Amino acid sequence: MSIWSVSTFSMEEATCALRDGFSAGHPYARSPRAWVGFEVSCDGPSPLRMLKDGPSLIVAVHDSGHDCFDYDRAMANNPPWPSLSGAKDIESFVSGLLESDERYALCVHCHAGIWRSGAVAQWMVDSGIPEDAGSRRRQTKAPSLPFNRTIYELLWLAGDVEQVPGTNSSTSGQP
Repeated sequence: MSIWSVSTFSMEEATCALRDGFSAGHPYARSPRAWVGFEVSCDGPSPLRMLKDGPSLIVAVHDSGHDCFDYDRAMANNPPWPSLSGAKDIESFVSGLLESDERYALCVHCHAGIWRSGAVAQWMVDSGIPEDAGSRRRQTKAPSLPFNRTIYELLWLAGDVEQVPGTNSSTSGQP
């Protein structure tokens, strides 16, 4: 396995980490890092645009807090709500990292580091990759770890799984 950990970051935290680096005590300070970033037009450009080296993926979305899984809306991709094509890009990127000889820490950012990035983190955790204790979404006071359900379910659909864990959704197109 070539991803040893996943962690979520807010846009501000990602900007600081990319501009200034991680502090010496941070578990990702000496590890090769790969980044996935969600870019929402109202937030401005992803800080990943300043990344000079290392694997990264920017996914454009416009979800404005949209969190209920709506299969038809997600499949329409007009405007780019969390979409199956975006989820397939993430799944392909992560698959490439898993096949790599390098061991990466996967850093995922969105505006607050909780919902969109939390969906990727939860997908990774449910796939057997541990989430770092310092992950932004772990700092919330929510009774359970939050994540965007639409993005999470689309990630499972992107991998052509038969059923999304814990739901009645399947790849057959029926929600």
